[in-house]
Amino acid sequence: MLLLETIGLLLYLVNGNSYFYPSVALSFVFSDAFNIDKSILSYGKLRTNWANVGGDTTPYQLDYLYYPQTSYYGQFNTAGTFPFNGQIAYSGPNSLPNADLKPENQLNKEIGIELGFLKTELK
Repeated sequence: MLLLETIGLLLYLVNGNSYFYPSVALSFVFSDAFNIDKSILSYGKLRTNWANVGGDTTPYQLDYLYYPQTSYYGQFNTAGTFPFNGQIAYSGPNSLPNADLKPENQLNKEIGIELGFLKTELK
């Protein structure tokens, strides 16, 4: 028996860009395909998979964010609160966001074998 399947297709959108993360799995049950003595090797499967996995960043890393302020501190221990004379205040970011930020990308590969011995009493 031969099985081929595609798993987990994902689109990731950043500024109108889309990213495709495919994965494929393949397995072959060779104990069914070949005439193998079932009293010794009752089950045998060879499997492999390949995946292109991605990850994103923490939220709000692609744009400027401004936060409303409720107080201010000045020179010589002067302080106050907002709104001040009807004016509100916001603080800006400490660093500029990365305009060329791309999602993480990692290739994963796996090969494995599953065996069942002595009429699947021992795996």
